[in-house]
Amino acid sequence: MKRYRTNGRHIRELREQRERRATQKEFAHEVRISERHLRQIETRNAAVPVDVVQRIAGALEVPWQAIVFAASGPRPVPSSDERQPEAKTAEESGPVTVPRFDTFPASVVRDEADLFESAARCHVVVSHVLTKLTPETNGYAGELLELLESLTWERRDPLTPIAGRDELRIRARLRELLVLLKGNDVWVYATDHFKHFPESDEVQPDRDVSKMQMQTVIAFGPPGEYGEDTLSVPVDHGQPWVYDPSAQLF
Repeated sequence: MKRYRTNGRHIRELREQRERRATQKEFAHEVRISERHLRQIETRNAAVPVDVVQRIAGALEVPWQAIVFAASGPRPVPSSDERQPEAKTAEESGPVTVPRFDTFPASVVRDEADLFESAARCHVVVSHVLTKLTPETNGYAGELLELLESLTWERRDPLTPIAGRDELRIRARLRELLVLLKGNDVWVYATDHFKHFPESDEVQPDRDVSKMQMQTVIAFGPPGEYGEDTLSVPVDHGQPWVYDPSAQLF
Protein backbone atom coordinates (compact mmCIF):
# COMPACT_ATOMS: atom_id res chain seq x y z
CA MET A 1 0.00 0.00 0.00
CA LYS A 2 1.26 3.48 -0.82
CA ARG A 3 2.54 5.52 2.09
CA TYR A 4 2.83 9.30 2.45
CA ARG A 5 5.07 11.46 4.62
CA THR A 6 2.81 13.44 6.94
CA ASN A 7 3.22 17.07 7.98
CA GLY A 8 2.93 16.40 11.70
CA ARG A 9 3.19 19.99 12.92
CA HIS A 10 0.36 21.10 10.65
CA ILE A 11 -1.80 18.14 11.68
CA ARG A 12 -1.28 19.01 15.36
CA GLU A 13 -2.15 22.67 14.74
CA LEU A 14 -5.33 21.76 12.85
CA ARG A 15 -6.36 19.31 15.58
CA GLU A 16 -5.87 21.91 18.31
CA GLN A 17 -7.72 24.62 16.36
CA ARG A 18 -10.85 22.62 15.64
CA GLU A 19 -14.10 23.83 17.16
CA ARG A 20 -14.49 20.42 18.75
CA ARG A 21 -11.01 20.33 20.30
CA ALA A 22 -9.71 16.84 20.96
CA THR A 23 -6.82 15.41 22.93
CA GLN A 24 -4.39 13.10 21.17
CA LYS A 25 -6.18 10.14 22.74
CA GLU A 26 -9.62 11.32 21.59
CA PHE A 27 -8.46 12.19 18.08
CA ALA A 28 -6.58 8.90 17.69
CA HIS A 29 -9.78 7.05 18.59
CA GLU A 30 -11.74 9.18 16.10
CA VAL A 31 -9.45 8.30 13.17
CA ARG A 32 -8.98 4.68 14.31
CA ILE A 33 -5.26 4.64 15.04
CA SER A 34 -3.37 4.18 18.30
CA GLU A 35 -2.39 7.17 20.43
CA ARG A 36 1.25 6.12 19.99
CA HIS A 37 0.84 6.15 16.21
CA LEU A 38 -0.66 9.66 16.33
CA ARG A 39 2.27 10.89 18.45
CA GLN A 40 4.67 9.52 15.81
CA ILE A 41 2.74 11.36 13.12
CA GLU A 42 2.61 14.68 14.96
CA THR A 43 6.19 14.67 16.27
CA ARG A 44 8.15 12.64 13.71
CA ASN A 45 6.23 13.17 10.43
CA ALA A 46 5.69 9.43 10.24
CA ALA A 47 4.93 7.84 6.87
CA VAL A 48 1.44 6.34 6.89
CA PRO A 49 -0.82 4.42 4.47
CA VAL A 50 -3.16 6.39 2.25
CA ASP A 51 -6.27 5.25 4.14
CA VAL A 52 -4.92 6.75 7.38
CA VAL A 53 -4.12 10.01 5.55
CA GLN A 54 -7.71 10.09 4.29
CA ARG A 55 -9.22 9.50 7.73
CA ILE A 56 -7.09 12.21 9.35
CA ALA A 57 -7.87 14.70 6.58
CA GLY A 58 -11.57 13.90 6.78
CA ALA A 59 -11.65 14.43 10.54
CA LEU A 60 -9.78 17.74 10.18
CA GLU A 61 -11.97 18.83 7.25
CA VAL A 62 -9.06 19.59 4.91
CA PRO A 63 -8.02 18.10 1.57
CA TRP A 64 -5.56 15.29 2.11
CA GLN A 65 -2.99 17.18 0.00
CA ALA A 66 -2.81 19.69 2.87
CA ILE A 67 -1.36 17.29 5.44
CA VAL A 68 1.40 15.53 3.49
CA PHE A 69 4.74 16.73 2.21
CA ALA A 70 4.82 17.15 -1.57
CA ALA A 71 5.94 19.66 -4.16
CA SER A 72 2.67 19.59 -6.09
CA GLY A 73 0.27 17.27 -4.33
CA PRO A 74 0.74 14.01 -2.44
CA ARG A 75 3.41 11.55 -3.48
CA PRO A 76 4.50 8.14 -2.24
CA VAL A 77 7.36 8.11 0.24
CA PRO A 78 10.49 7.05 -1.68
CA SER A 79 12.41 3.97 -0.62
CA SER A 80 15.43 4.39 1.59
CA ASP A 81 17.87 4.00 -1.29
CA GLU A 82 16.28 6.80 -3.34
CA ARG A 83 17.27 10.43 -3.09
CA GLN A 84 14.59 12.51 -1.36
CA PRO A 85 14.21 15.97 -2.92
CA GLU A 86 13.51 18.86 -0.61
CA ALA A 87 9.82 18.71 0.29
CA LYS A 88 7.44 21.60 0.36
CA THR A 89 4.71 21.82 2.92
CA ALA A 90 1.07 22.58 2.20
CA GLU A 91 1.55 26.03 3.76
CA GLU A 92 4.23 26.85 1.17
CA SER A 93 2.01 25.73 -1.70
CA GLY A 94 -0.74 28.31 -1.10
CA PRO A 95 -4.52 27.86 -1.33
CA VAL A 96 -5.85 24.57 -2.67
CA THR A 97 -9.10 24.53 -4.65
CA VAL A 98 -10.98 21.28 -4.19
CA PRO A 99 -13.52 20.62 -6.98
CA ARG A 100 -16.95 19.26 -6.17
CA PHE A 101 -16.43 16.15 -8.30
CA ASP A 102 -13.11 14.62 -7.46
CA THR A 103 -11.32 11.30 -7.02
CA PHE A 104 -10.02 9.60 -3.89
CA PRO A 105 -7.74 6.59 -3.57
CA ALA A 106 -9.62 3.64 -2.10
CA SER A 107 -7.82 0.70 -0.50
CA VAL A 108 -8.47 -2.96 -1.23
CA VAL A 109 -10.59 -4.60 1.47
CA ARG A 110 -8.79 -7.46 3.17
CA ASP A 111 -10.79 -7.65 6.40
CA GLU A 112 -14.58 -7.86 6.58
CA ALA A 113 -14.46 -6.33 10.08
CA ASP A 114 -13.18 -3.02 8.71
CA LEU A 115 -15.91 -3.05 6.06
CA PHE A 116 -18.58 -3.79 8.65
CA GLU A 117 -17.42 -1.03 11.00
CA SER A 118 -17.10 1.51 8.17
CA ALA A 119 -20.70 0.96 7.02
CA ALA A 120 -22.04 0.91 10.59
CA ARG A 121 -20.75 4.43 11.33
CA CYS A 122 -21.83 6.04 8.03
CA HIS A 123 -25.05 7.55 6.74
CA VAL A 124 -24.98 5.89 3.32
CA VAL A 125 -23.06 3.55 1.05
CA VAL A 126 -21.99 4.89 -2.35
CA SER A 127 -20.90 2.30 -4.89
CA HIS A 128 -19.04 2.22 -8.21
CA VAL A 129 -18.47 -0.63 -10.64
CA LEU A 130 -15.07 -0.11 -12.24
CA THR A 131 -14.61 -3.52 -13.84
CA LYS A 132 -16.69 -5.94 -15.87
CA LEU A 133 -19.05 -8.11 -13.85
CA THR A 134 -20.53 -11.44 -14.88
CA PRO A 135 -24.05 -12.43 -13.83
CA GLU A 136 -22.44 -14.42 -11.00
CA THR A 137 -20.21 -11.62 -9.69
CA ASN A 138 -23.01 -9.11 -10.19
CA GLY A 139 -25.08 -11.16 -7.75
CA TYR A 140 -22.26 -11.29 -5.22
CA ALA A 141 -21.69 -7.54 -5.52
CA GLY A 142 -25.38 -6.77 -5.10
CA GLU A 143 -25.65 -8.92 -1.98
CA LEU A 144 -22.55 -7.33 -0.47
CA LEU A 145 -23.98 -3.84 -1.01
CA GLU A 146 -27.34 -4.83 0.45
CA LEU A 147 -25.65 -6.12 3.61
CA LEU A 148 -23.58 -2.94 3.98
CA GLU A 149 -26.58 -0.69 3.33
CA SER A 150 -28.52 -2.49 6.07
CA LEU A 151 -25.87 -1.29 8.55
CA THR A 152 -25.98 2.41 7.65
CA TRP A 153 -27.71 5.16 9.60
CA GLU A 154 -30.06 5.59 6.66
CA ARG A 155 -31.47 2.13 7.31
CA ARG A 156 -31.22 1.78 11.09
CA ASP A 157 -31.21 3.82 14.29
CA PRO A 158 -27.51 4.59 15.01
CA LEU A 159 -28.27 4.73 18.75
CA THR A 160 -29.46 1.11 18.75
CA PRO A 161 -26.58 -1.40 18.96
CA ILE A 162 -26.46 -4.13 16.35
CA ALA A 163 -27.34 -7.46 17.92
CA GLY A 164 -24.33 -9.72 18.38
CA ARG A 165 -25.91 -12.63 16.53
CA ASP A 166 -26.77 -10.37 13.57
CA GLU A 167 -23.23 -8.97 13.51
CA LEU A 168 -21.70 -12.43 13.40
CA ARG A 169 -24.03 -13.50 10.58
CA ILE A 170 -23.37 -10.39 8.48
CA ARG A 171 -19.62 -10.47 9.02
CA ALA A 172 -19.46 -14.14 8.07
CA ARG A 173 -21.35 -13.53 4.83
CA LEU A 174 -19.27 -10.44 3.99
CA ARG A 175 -16.14 -12.56 4.38
CA GLU A 176 -17.57 -15.21 2.06
CA LEU A 177 -18.57 -12.64 -0.56
CA LEU A 178 -15.13 -11.01 -0.52
CA VAL A 179 -13.54 -14.41 -1.17
CA LEU A 180 -16.03 -15.26 -3.93
CA LEU A 181 -15.49 -11.92 -5.68
CA LYS A 182 -11.71 -12.06 -5.41
CA GLY A 183 -11.76 -15.63 -6.74
CA ASN A 184 -13.44 -14.22 -9.84
CA ASP A 185 -10.88 -11.39 -10.23
CA VAL A 186 -13.12 -8.71 -8.75
CA TRP A 187 -11.53 -6.83 -5.87
CA VAL A 188 -13.49 -4.70 -3.43
CA TYR A 189 -12.01 -1.29 -2.62
CA ALA A 190 -13.30 1.07 0.07
CA THR A 191 -12.74 4.52 1.54
CA ASP A 192 -14.53 6.87 3.91
CA HIS A 193 -15.77 10.21 2.56
CA PHE A 194 -17.57 13.32 3.82
CA LYS A 195 -20.12 15.05 1.57
CA HIS A 196 -21.26 18.60 2.31
CA PHE A 197 -24.73 20.05 1.86
CA PRO A 198 -26.43 21.89 0.29
CA GLU A 199 -25.27 20.54 -3.04
CA SER A 200 -23.82 23.25 -5.25
CA ASP A 201 -21.42 23.71 -8.16
CA GLU A 202 -20.25 27.01 -6.67
CA VAL A 203 -18.02 27.66 -3.67
CA GLN A 204 -20.22 28.48 -0.68
CA PRO A 205 -19.39 31.36 1.70
CA ASP A 206 -19.81 29.12 4.73
CA ARG A 207 -19.50 25.37 5.13
CA ASP A 208 -21.72 24.01 7.88
CA VAL A 209 -20.07 20.93 9.37
CA SER A 210 -23.41 19.91 10.88
CA LYS A 211 -24.67 19.26 7.33
CA MET A 212 -22.00 16.71 6.44
CA GLN A 213 -22.97 13.25 5.28
CA MET A 214 -20.60 10.43 6.16
CA GLN A 215 -20.23 7.96 3.31
CA THR A 216 -18.64 4.58 2.81
CA VAL A 217 -17.49 4.49 -0.81
CA ILE A 218 -17.28 0.99 -2.28
CA ALA A 219 -15.76 0.18 -5.67
CA PHE A 220 -15.67 -3.14 -7.49
CA GLY A 221 -12.47 -3.04 -9.50
CA PRO A 222 -9.82 -5.19 -11.18
CA PRO A 223 -6.93 -6.81 -9.32
CA GLY A 224 -3.80 -4.70 -8.97
CA GLU A 225 -1.83 -5.50 -12.11
CA TYR A 226 1.56 -4.74 -10.56
CA GLY A 227 0.79 -5.33 -6.92
CA GLU A 228 -1.16 -2.09 -6.39
CA ASP A 229 -3.72 -2.23 -3.61
CA THR A 230 -5.35 1.17 -4.14
CA LEU A 231 -7.73 2.42 -6.82
CA SER A 232 -8.93 5.94 -7.65
CA VAL A 233 -12.68 6.20 -7.17
CA PRO A 234 -15.08 9.08 -8.01
CA VAL A 235 -16.38 11.14 -5.09
CA ASP A 236 -18.84 14.02 -4.81
CA HIS A 237 -17.87 16.55 -2.13
CA GLY A 238 -21.31 18.13 -2.49
CA GLN A 239 -19.78 21.52 -3.27
CA PRO A 240 -16.36 22.87 -4.28
CA TRP A 241 -14.33 24.64 -1.64
CA VAL A 242 -11.05 26.44 -1.11
CA TYR A 243 -8.60 25.49 1.59
CA ASP A 244 -6.12 28.25 2.47
CA PRO A 245 -3.50 27.09 5.02
CA SER A 246 -2.28 30.65 5.60
CA ALA A 247 -5.77 31.77 6.63
CA GLN A 248 -6.21 28.86 9.07
CA LEU A 249 -9.76 28.40 7.78
CA PHE A 250 -11.19 24.94 7.41
